[in-house]
Amino acid sequence: MAGNISKHFYQAVANKTCADFHHPGKTCLQAVQESAVAGLFGSLKFYLPLCILPLLFKIKQWNEKKTWKEFLINYCRCVFSGFFITTTGFWVFCMSYKIFKGFYLPLSVCLPSSLGAVFCGIMPKKFVHIDGIGLFNMYIEFIIKQSKQKSIVWLRNSLVGATCLYSFFNSVMIYYLYKIRSNRFWFVNIGNELKAIKRIENDSGENIMNCGHETSCDEYLKKEFKNISLFAFGVSLFKLIFPRLSSIIKNPGNFMKNIFKKFDYGLLAFLIVSNGLFKFTFCRLNQYGKFSRDVNCLIAAFASSIGYVFYPRYIIFTMGITSIIEVLYKYIEHTYVTQNKELPEIMKFINRLPCSELLYMFSIGMTFQLRVIYPHLTNKFVHKMMSIGSGGRSDEVTKNYFKMMVGW
Repeated sequence: MAGNISKHFYQAVANKTCADFHHPGKTCLQAVQESAVAGLFGSLKFYLPLCILPLLFKIKQWNEKKTWKEFLINYCRCVFSGFFITTTGFWVFCMSYKIFKGFYLPLSVCLPSSLGAVFCGIMPKKFVHIDGIGLFNMYIEFIIKQSKQKSIVWLRNSLVGATCLYSFFNSVMIYYLYKIRSNRFWFVNIGNELKAIKRIENDSGENIMNCGHETSCDEYLKKEFKNISLFAFGVSLFKLIFPRLSSIIKNPGNFMKNIFKKFDYGLLAFLIVSNGLFKFTFCRLNQYGKFSRDVNCLIAAFASSIGYVFYPRYIIFTMGITSIIEVLYKYIEHTYVTQNKELPEIMKFINRLPCSELLYMFSIGMTFQLRVIYPHLTNKFVHKMMSIGSGGRSDEVTKNYFKMMVGW
């Protein structure tokens, strides 16, 4: 299906102009001006929940001015970045048509968005990094969905197969995070396990449990399970409320009636089971097992992978692929540093590159092209992100392309 659509692209856009594709009945200047206004308001709306989310992890710091100052600065940087990305992208869209005298893939759809994304440098580095990887994962999702290879098709339709492969990703990810003592984001949080290791390594003769925590295993696990449950509930509630914020304000009664139907119980179960199983297994193995802590971590990580069956989503699966590449690179780098060895020239070169920015530019360009040409195979988040961020302009481009495809 995907191949058929792209094959007819040139036939559909023959003798068409940027006005037909982007701004019917308006000049390029008028379209860019409207895109600028829509991009500003769209960015204000889109980045607000993304900047609020980190605040949920800093509730104890809400009484500090520094917390709110950081939030405001990050929000403004994201808004201005989104404004320039949207405005520049649509401007380059029209310019590319005039320069090349027609539409060509990927120059006409992917390239304008990628060039507009140069302004991602205005955003905080962590936002660029997270967004870039997230969008790239959605590109991988598209590849999986449209692939006709038998192994990929089988994996796409087999929960057992996908869970087994995710188990590999999850186990490797947690194991190497533990090895390099990194509390980098992952679906299973190992922060307290790393603190426990520090207590053991720096034991000053105090009565510390075999597992590294300062209380009994039962007390520790009860406390952890409570924290995990509260965190999982908070994330699930955030996912439920923020996409529907405007409708909740308009009609709160209707939202309350359907809150239990729309609540994502799968995400809740995934986070609780994954984190709960890891912490329980890791603690018991350290207490009663005969293996090293590294091996215990690997076994516990594998056991925690069963949580995937409660929330078998592409975004979880694809994040495992990209995260492994990143954490293995960090492990290799960590190994050289701890052994006081000089990094290979290729790694020095990679470290000098603005990898996060380049990945963001590539990913946003590709996802916009997929949004326009392959909407049925594109992650729903991409639809929402580009619709909100562009003030509905990306929806119009997609509709205009569809009209050209069917000959309207």
